This record gives sequence, C-alpha cells and structure tokens, in this order.
Amino acid sequence: MIRVLSASTCVFALAALLATDLAAQNGPPPCPGGEADDEGISISVSVMAHPTRVARTLDSVLANGGWDVRSAPRDVGRWQIQPRFTWQQDLLREGAEPGAHPGVFLVVETEAQGDSTRVKAGAQALCRTEGESESLAEMISVAGVATGLTSALDSLAAHGVDLAAAVERSRVDVGYPQAVGDFRLLGRQDYEDRRLGTSLRYGRQSDDMYFDVYVYPGVPANSTCPVACAEERVANEVNGFVDGFQDLIDRGQYRRMEVVRNEALAVPAGAAWRAGRELVMEVVRGQGPDTPLESRFILYAFPGFMVKVRATNPPSAAVSGTVQQFVADLLEQLVAQEPHALRTSGYGIRVRGNPGSFGARRLAMSDGELRAQLAATLDWESAHATFDAAVDGVAPEMRGRQPDGLPYSPWQLLEHLRITQRDILEFCRNPDYQEMRWPDDYWPPSVEPGSADAWDASVAAYRADRDALKALALDEGVDLFARIPHGTGQTYLRELLLVTDHTAYHVGQLVAVRRLLGIWDG
Repeated sequence: MIRVLSASTCVFALAALLATDLAAQNGPPPCPGGEADDEGISISVSVMAHPTRVARTLDSVLANGGWDVRSAPRDVGRWQIQPRFTWQQDLLREGAEPGAHPGVFLVVETEAQGDSTRVKAGAQALCRTEGESESLAEMISVAGVATGLTSALDSLAAHGVDLAAAVERSRVDVGYPQAVGDFRLLGRQDYEDRRLGTSLRYGRQSDDMYFDVYVYPGVPANSTCPVACAEERVANEVNGFVDGFQDLIDRGQYRRMEVVRNEALAVPAGAAWRAGRELVMEVVRGQGPDTPLESRFILYAFPGFMVKVRATNPPSAAVSGTVQQFVADLLEQLVAQEPHALRTSGYGIRVRGNPGSFGARRLAMSDGELRAQLAATLDWESAHATFDAAVDGVAPEMRGRQPDGLPYSPWQLLEHLRITQRDILEFCRNPDYQEMRWPDDYWPPSVEPGSADAWDASVAAYRADRDALKALALDEGVDLFARIPHGTGQTYLRELLLVTDHTAYHVGQLVAVRRLLGIWDG
C-alpha cells in the first residue's frame, strides 16, 4: 500500500484564499437561502511519490470525481476547480435537484518535499443550506481527493510502477471536454502503458446511455505521409478488431458478433482529423438475454493521436441519431496543443487570492474529531428527521400500506434501509463478503411484514448495525483512507459516507410515505 506519511484536516477562511468576489466574476451563485459563511474544510496528505506522478494521478482523480478543472499549468502544481452544485457521482443523491447541494469550490495544490509530495485540497460551500449539508459536501469533496489519490497510487505501486520516478510529458496534450451535449464525463483512466493513452466514459442519467472514448498516440504530427499513413493506421486497427471477433467469443465476452457495415469516412474540408472509419456490428453479449444489440466502433486519426468512440445499445433510429450527434459534438471540442499549453475552456470562474496558501487556519480538526463527526452523521438529526423518528409509531395495520402514487410501503423502505446498511457493514468487515444481486436482494419480497414481530426485529437489527458502523468509524485501528482489502478501490471513509447519504435519502422517502398515509405528525 502507498505510504501516507502524514494526514491532517482543518477549517480555513475562504476570504484568505480568494481575492475577488465570486459573484463579480461569474454572476451570483444560485443560492436561494443566501450565501454560506467564509469557512471551508481542507485536508493535507504527504505521499511517497514524485510530484509529476502525483500531478498526473490527480488529473485522473479529479476527472473521475466529476470536477471541472480550470486552466492551470501543471508545473505550478495547482488546480482551481469550478464550483459544482451536484453530489459526487458515487455518492449522488437519487433524484436530488441541483439546488439541494450547497455548491462546492475546490482548490488542490502539490508541493515537493524531498522524496515525498505534499497534497493539499480545500473545499468551500458557497450556499447556505439547512442543517449540516454544507460541511458534509465539503468533507466529501476533500476526502474524495485524498482517498482517490492514495488509492490510485496504491494501485500503480501494486502493478510495479516506480512512484519515485518522474513522469515524462507527452508530445501532444489533448483537452478533454467535461460534457458533450447532454452527456457528462463520468470517469477517466490514464493507462500506465502510454501506447494505450486515456479512456473516458460519458453518460447521461435520463436513459443510462453512455459512450466510451479512447484517446491514444497515433501517426506523428510531423509524419512524411500524414494522410496515407493515417488511412492505413485506421484501416489496420478496425480490420484487426474484426479479425479478433472469434477470440472475444471464445473468452465469453460475446456469444455472437457480425459486421453490418465497415466503411471509410469522408474527411470534410477543414476537418482536424485526417482519416476515419466506422464499424457497425450486431452483437449478443456473453451474459444476459439473447437480444441482438447494435455496437459501433468509430475511429479517427488526428495529427499525433487517435480517437476511438464505442457505443453499444438496442438498435433504433433514435439511438443512431444520438450517436451521430455525440460524435459530431465531440470532434468539435477535442483540441490538440503543444506541450505545457493545454487550456481547458469553458470555466468562467476565476480563483482569487494567494496561490500558495489555503489561508488562516482558524480551527484544527484532529483525527478523533473527524471520526466523531463521521459517527454522528449515521443518526444525524440536524438536517432532517432521524431514522428512529421515521419508524416510531407506525401502527401494524399501516406498515404494509402503499399510498397512491408511490410504489413503497413503510415496511419496504424499512427493510431496504436495514438490508443495505447491513450489506455495507459486511463489505467493510468481512473478507469473505459476497456481492448481492441488485435490486432483488436489496428489497423485501413482500409489501407487508411477514409476521407481527418482523417490524420490531428489523428496527432492532438496523440499530445494532448502525452501532457497529459507529464503532468502525471511531476505531483508531482502522485507517479511514485505506482501501478495503477485498474491494475494488473503495475506502472505509467512502463506505461510511455512502451509508449516511443512502439512509438520509430513504428516511426522507419514509417520512413522505407516512405523510401521504396520514400517519406523520412530526
């Protein structure tokens, strides 16, 4: 595991970090309840890794967290992030409106310290909200940077990467758009093998449609055969993929793959790309229903790099139109520039203040205080009704009732809360944890309790598991920033925040159900 030399958190004053008014630079923030105070939260960690390695890894961590990175020269080691009014992707509140989030402004800095690199991340909520949502959003933001960085470096080290060595800069930098039409960037992975480049995933929540985009080295920009070599590279790559169909079938990834269309694309006058090809296939995946899908493999050769777009969806004219529009929008936004000249456009906010400091530290937050605050969030009552209040006083005859217009009964929501919390607890503490099936294993099989004692038993089990999670948060022997050994990169801190956010959402649903049933007077 990557060695974290030190870690600390603090509350800082936004006024010391920013020198000009945010509203003057970007218009007033959308704050119905008024602006938040000038305090934020920062976290600082020192890791045994070269600053260039840390900088490259932070690029991926911030992109995977859904942050929009303003233009900032990497040799300065500073990222200034546009405020965001949505919850982080892996902690997204289901159905939450953008205004329900207090809006967070994020700054990340790196500093070389001998053989190590110190990373500081500071977050400030912009809008006043009810309860503790401001500090929770700040904590999620800075913790996401710290845990994402240490987890990513740990993964690189596990694959034999020398973290102490400097990372050479590529000859061409490509600016990746944070959004393409109504598709937003959900994740980014920089492959250690530089020949593989970077993969990006764009998606939208309205229909769960997504695109995978790959950007990697291509025919050199100064090639003596720019067009002919680009055409050959594109044709060879697409045809090589077709030749590998049988291997993909043998490995169980697909049961059937057939070419529908494989043709070169005409290069429009003035286009930045030199050659292109589109491969359309009919495929049946190795697992799931025996339903044919339309899979598209669209490849472009730009000077110095390649762009590949993959999308697999049920065939329809509407989907085809969406694919064509996404590709057209993507090609307009991709920009190749000289080294050290990358500028990501479209971020209107300008950071104010001293670039070398997070400002006056007015209150230190110890590890113990952080743990205590995490434990307290598991049954928080500052911002909303508690679980205990939501389940108290529900008459037996009402526990299996569903109000008009909602598909849940109080019993279904109670059991979903209990089952999900137990699942997260087991994932944190059980090395033999077995992943459950979604959604079947996470909801009760019936609308109403199976016995007169089932309600009280479920409540008692939920409280016992909640106490176990509190004990986990307070256990100083558990490194909150460490990856769970049998997981896929999740940290203990991430799981504690996840269960807190999930519980808050469904407790709100339970209160709404009780209101509609006429049994809530809280």
